[in-house]
Amino acid sequence: MMKRRCIPWVIFLLFHSSLSPRVVDRIVAIVGTEVITESELVERLFLNLPQKETHSDSYQAEVLNGMIEEKLLLVQAKAETIEVDPKEVETALNNSIEEIKSRFPSEEALETELAKEKLNLEGLKERYRKKIRDQLLVQKWVQEKIQRKITVSDLEVQLFYEKHPDSIPPLPEQATLSHILIVILPSEKTEKKVQDRLLRISESLGKGEPFASLARRYSEDPANAKKGGDLGFFRRGEMVKEFDEAVSQLKPGVIAPFRSRFGYHLVEVLERKGDEVHARHILLQVLPSKEDTLIARKRIAAVREKVLVGQDFGELARQHSDDLETRNDGGILGVFSLQDINPFFKEAVVDLKVGEVTPVIKSPYGFHLIKLVDRQEAKTLTFEEIKENLRNYLVNKRIEKAYQKWVEDLKKEIYVETRLN
Repeated sequence: MMKRRCIPWVIFLLFHSSLSPRVVDRIVAIVGTEVITESELVERLFLNLPQKETHSDSYQAEVLNGMIEEKLLLVQAKAETIEVDPKEVETALNNSIEEIKSRFPSEEALETELAKEKLNLEGLKERYRKKIRDQLLVQKWVQEKIQRKITVSDLEVQLFYEKHPDSIPPLPEQATLSHILIVILPSEKTEKKVQDRLLRISESLGKGEPFASLARRYSEDPANAKKGGDLGFFRRGEMVKEFDEAVSQLKPGVIAPFRSRFGYHLVEVLERKGDEVHARHILLQVLPSKEDTLIARKRIAAVREKVLVGQDFGELARQHSDDLETRNDGGILGVFSLQDINPFFKEAVVDLKVGEVTPVIKSPYGFHLIKLVDRQEAKTLTFEEIKENLRNYLVNKRIEKAYQKWVEDLKKEIYVETRLN
């Protein structure tokens, strides 16, 4: 839950409003048989947004040039019939999807974001499968043509270490952490209240009140409530599974309730055109109440009492924690630099002694107990401790130099046309 992870490019591309499909997508560059479109450039600019707050003409040209270099390698990889096992593509794709899931409190929260783009998880995979395959092709080509040919000897590493002692940073203070998570979930009582609200809305429909008016007044779907719940046209697979199944059963004009991971819906199919469906809905979310929050708070407090009287933290994590990623490992989160610990936990953790447990902490994920399993003081690394890191640094510098030479040579062989202006 607190592990530091690199955010995959897919997640940036997915949740940016400028990524909606365009009727006409202008070509901004041609590289051999490959093209780069304006929407792809916009995606990449957004991907780099944390580093660049403005998108000047010179910066756009810089980003486009980097994309052209990638396409050059892709064209060459295809020309040399470099192949990627489909299983590798699926593995990389699934890893990206799992990484995306890990950035959300729950899979339901991710599905909510996907629904805004008229996607589900399978639709997301389908959208990015080719891009990931192309990435793997380029990676494999770079490995075969550049990386495998570059080595750095022990002597070269030793000389670099002796020549640049002041440029090697110390290892920062680190902490090994474990946690127990209690997620705040809606109770049966909360669920029943939402069901009753849905029933009252259904009764209003039965008395002739317009669907659109009720949707604008009651629906908790922020993307469509103001439009009277209108979802427009969509195909099977673009909505979550529960929604697809409910809609598939309905004839135009029929209104039916159903439960999805987002809450309770009243849905009406307006029309069908081939494999497309036009529908509208009213959504009532099932969110934890204050009482539900208090119940979860009492659960975590009871667990903390058991810790304080000496019960094993790891065993309590296996019994009670709702974090499926860490529960079976006794709640172990891993080793973290203290400066990089999640802000929700940093203040509570920084003054802990080894073996101590924090008070109850609330985060977007729920309630936590954090245990400091071990602490390692900051220290200057010896040559033996840093040798492999230095070797990797020198290898990467040589790979970068060789990469740039390959790119310059390919530019002389492969047709490149820029149409940015």
